[in-house]
Amino acid sequence: MKTFALRRLSYLTLHFRETLNLDEQIPVTINTQNPGYGSVKINSIVLEDYPWTGNYFKHIPIKLKAIPKPGYKFVEWSGDVSFEAKTITLTPEQPVNITAVFAPGASSNKIVINEINYNSASDFDPEDWIELYNNSPDDVDISGWIFKDGKETHSYKIPENTVLESEKYLVLTRDTTLFRQSFPKVENFVGPFVFGLSGGGEKIRLFDDAMNIIDSLTYDDKLPWPEEADGEGKTLELFNPNRDNSKPESWHASSNGHGTPGEQNSVFTSVTDIPANLKETLELDQNYPNPFNPSTTIKYSIPSSIVFNSITPEKSTAGVHVILKVYDVLGEEVAVLVNGKQLPGTYQVTFDTRVVSGGLPSGMYFYRLTAGGFSFTRKMMLLK
Repeated sequence: MKTFALRRLSYLTLHFRETLNLDEQIPVTINTQNPGYGSVKINSIVLEDYPWTGNYFKHIPIKLKAIPKPGYKFVEWSGDVSFEAKTITLTPEQPVNITAVFAPGASSNKIVINEINYNSASDFDPEDWIELYNNSPDDVDISGWIFKDGKETHSYKIPENTVLESEKYLVLTRDTTLFRQSFPKVENFVGPFVFGLSGGGEKIRLFDDAMNIIDSLTYDDKLPWPEEADGEGKTLELFNPNRDNSKPESWHASSNGHGTPGEQNSVFTSVTDIPANLKETLELDQNYPNPFNPSTTIKYSIPSSIVFNSITPEKSTAGVHVILKVYDVLGEEVAVLVNGKQLPGTYQVTFDTRVVSGGLPSGMYFYRLTAGGFSFTRKMMLLK
């Protein structure tokens, strides 16, 4: 068997040449000027050791990608050929020796935690998973990167030869078997990580292979975080990866039931649809008076430019469904102030605690406005 395996490669090479009428093979040597600054991908292979040499058929194009590590930048290709583009295609006619040059500098790499499944529904359980998104114009080699929750001993190392391409997604799963059974069409996932995500909220973190923090946030299962992701079959999804994912108002509960692992989120708003200040799109004012007893006024505004999704925007001239609810500190609903279609405009409603059955005790409460895929939550204080 050993002899067969050793002779098999040369036999296959000859078979390919004769069957496909290919030319001879020539060596292609790839090096990096600073191996610790980045790596090179040739066709589908991410190289680990340099210099590296492989034999390729003449006149058959090969694709090279330079992948800088966070904190570094790609400068150029040097050697037998010279290019400044990160991705190049070569059609070798003679032996090639090429070097990728990297240097310290600002990196455009931005890998973000884009979706979280921390408490599945009882009738649909792929186990815990998170989704990473490469929100940059460059492919990023995330081999050896570390995912952790709030405990230092809970650690998962991303496999070698894992490159997250620009504007692509990768799912980290706790149970690869259950995940594959639940999402048979999703292929861009790795795992398993052996620790679970807390159903009561916790910190999750992503480090590069030098243990530099890349992304970190602390989610929760209570307001102002979307509560529907806590065991109701939904996930936490970012409205847009450019939003600050440490803030609860940047997240919403998935609209399609079980999340969107490995693809664009179910409610996605482009940068032009959702400005840096969300209030330009949907306004929810602080209640007044605050603190209050026994009643207070809540004012909000619905603009005419609410966008339901980035592909087929629906105008709000026919009205948008608006929900305004009040919750206690445990996340229990205590009052529904608005639940129906409303046209663009400014509205105000009165929350009178005297109409709540049994009354309400003094303390902190939350009021939450939802309209057109957006949600805002504010706090108010009842003092008796």
